[in-house]
Amino acid sequence: MNLLSNKNKSIFFLKKENNNINTKDKISLILSSEFYWLREFTIPVNSKRAALEVLPSLFEDILPKDNYTYQIIKKDKNKFLCFAYINNDIFETIKTLDISLSQIEAVYFAQNEFVDYDSFTISQEQYAYTNDILVKVPASIKLNNCESLDNKLNDIKLSKNKVDLNLYKNIFSKKYLYLILFFLSVVSVLNFLKYITYYNEISVNEDIKTNLKREYKLPRTTIQMKSFIKNYDKKITKSLDLRKQIEYIISYKKYSKDMVFESLILKKNFFVLVVKNVDEDKFNNFVSKKYQVLNSQKVDKNVRMEIKL
Repeated sequence: MNLLSNKNKSIFFLKKENNNINTKDKISLILSSEFYWLREFTIPVNSKRAALEVLPSLFEDILPKDNYTYQIIKKDKNKFLCFAYINNDIFETIKTLDISLSQIEAVYFAQNEFVDYDSFTISQEQYAYTNDILVKVPASIKLNNCESLDNKLNDIKLSKNKVDLNLYKNIFSKKYLYLILFFLSVVSVLNFLKYITYYNEISVNEDIKTNLKREYKLPRTTIQMKSFIKNYDKKITKSLDLRKQIEYIISYKKYSKDMVFESLILKKNFFVLVVKNVDEDKFNNFVSKKYQVLNSQKVDKNVRMEIKL
C-alpha cells in the first residue's frame, strides 16, 4: 500500500491495478505514468491557450483514437510539456477505491511530483527521469541508487500543477445541465457579436490596405505581391554578392598598395573593373581564387577585367 496519513491528510500513488485504500482522510492522488501520454513540443505560439488548440493534431499520429483531455505546462518560450489522458479511465479506477469522491482534495501527474529524484521505486516498480521525462523502467534493468518512496510519500512537496479531472460527470442533475447549456448559449452569442466586430474591422483594414497599394503603386493581388517581393529579393541578393566581390578585390591592396581603382561598370551577368598600378598576372590569379574571370587585358598602365557576378 502506498498510503501515508499525516494530520488527516494522505497522499496516494494511483495505478491501474492493485490499489488498496481505506481511509476517512482527505487525500491527494498522484497518477502513475500509465494513465497519461506525455510529450514536449516546440509550438510557435506565446500562450498556453493557443498551444492547447493545436495539441489534438500534434498527438493525432501518436495516440489511438479515443476521447482525450489535454493539458499544458509552459516550460520556456515556445516550449510546452503536453499531457493527454482519458478522463473516464482515471474516473473508473478511482471509483474502485473504497473512498468517497468528496475525500479527493487534488490529483497530480507523477511527472511533476518526483523531480527531486533521478530514479526511485514505488509499489515494487521502478521509475526514472530520461531527458526530463518520467518513464517506467522494466524490472530486468537494475537501477543504481534507486530510493524506495513507499513510506515517504507524505514527505513530498506537491507542485501547483493539478490535473484538470472531472470526477462528477455522471452525477450532474438536469438543473446543472440546463445551466451549462445556458452558459454555452451566452458564450455563443458573445462569440457571434465578436465575429461581427472582427468582420467590420477586417473590412476597414482591407480598405486601408487597398488605398495604400493604390497610393504607393503596389501590386493588387497576393500573387503579384509575392512576385514583386521575390524579384526585389533577387536584386538585394545580387547587390550583396557584388559587395562581397568588391570587398574581396579591395583586399588586394595589402599586396599592392599603389593599386588604384579607375572604374566599375555593372552589366547584366558580369561587371567590368578597371585598375592601374598592378601586376596583371598576380591580380588575375588573386581574383580567380574566388570568382570567375571572363576576360582580362592590359591597356597601357590599366588592367581591364570582366568578372562574372
